[in-house]
Amino acid sequence: MSFEPAAGSRRLRDHIGVLRRRALVVVAITLVAALAALGLSLTQPRRYTATAQVLFQQDTATVQDPRPDQIVDSKRLDPVRVMQNEVRLASSELVRERAQGALGRPVSGSVTNVRDSDVLLFSARAATPDDAATAANAWADAYTAVRADLSASRTTASSSAIDAQLDAIDSRLAGIDRELDAGPGAERAVALDAERAALIDQRAAWVRQQQVLAADIALASTNDARVIDRADPPRHPSQPATLRNLLLAVLVGLVLGLGTGYAVDELDDAIRNVDDLARALTLPVIGAASTLPTSGDVRVVPADDPALIEAGVAPLAPPETGTGRAQVLVVPRGSRGRQVRERATALDRLGVHLVGAVLALGEGDASAGSTPDLEGSRRLASQATGGQLRT
Repeated sequence: MSFEPAAGSRRLRDHIGVLRRRALVVVAITLVAALAALGLSLTQPRRYTATAQVLFQQDTATVQDPRPDQIVDSKRLDPVRVMQNEVRLASSELVRERAQGALGRPVSGSVTNVRDSDVLLFSARAATPDDAATAANAWADAYTAVRADLSASRTTASSSAIDAQLDAIDSRLAGIDRELDAGPGAERAVALDAERAALIDQRAAWVRQQQVLAADIALASTNDARVIDRADPPRHPSQPATLRNLLLAVLVGLVLGLGTGYAVDELDDAIRNVDDLARALTLPVIGAASTLPTSGDVRVVPADDPALIEAGVAPLAPPETGTGRAQVLVVPRGSRGRQVRERATALDRLGVHLVGAVLALGEGDASAGSTPDLEGSRRLASQATGGQLRT
């Protein structure tokens, strides 16, 4: 028969036992992780973060309810899209270079949009609190300046282009009118009328573009950006985040410690108590006794051995069975589970009827690595069966 224990899920008691046995491993790994994080935090240079706030005022017109004097662009009025574009503009190299020119040094940090609002946060990092506040304010000022310049240049260029096109069309229309007044031939008059109609359509299209531009200019005057909260020098450094790093290190250390503890416990099959013996063998565990005599190695005794009774261990089966005398396996504390199973299997093959196992807790037990060979099992079997081996 096989004495390998059936695979099964651990019970709560088993988990608590693992934690008790491997508490030192868990604590040691957690402590090492925490000390490493603390040492890393102490070696990092201090950095301070200051934040300036800029309010970007969007136009509130919608596609369904536009203002009477505006031609509305749905993409332009999407508030989420608008704020994403503004964050990209504020984070661009163009704005950073403008801020760097004002400061005389590069700007490091980030620009974010406060959720469900039209506020941009300019967070700048520096080695001192004053430098951080100065950088954040310069960054916010550079954004508002660049945005105003871009808006002005865009509208000016577009307006000039439209005016040039309208002037060209009006000049050509005037030329056609003069030629028609001069009385050209019928065929030439038809061609001039067709050209004149086409130019009128083109002019109407450019006028519509001019109206859209006027709406853009009006919208730009409402979509302005201004600094609403200038940055102040921070009181505490933002880096290193010692407390946060320490908490994360403790969490990671606990996870690694628990994993290592379970791995070590799984690889270490030393039998230290009755629960370990029950997990190592499929034999019923009768109990444990510190007064049970043992030779320091796994051995067998008859189920009715007086030593079991004196040790307070009651046998689980009658001393006699139909296949030979019932024997009890005596396992010293510290024995290896795999080696105990191999001994039990060898004894069973040699005709020894094992009805249970007892854990010997007395002094002088075998070391964890001690296991008799097959010849030793034969001698034990011969003793247990009175010299008659079953074949």
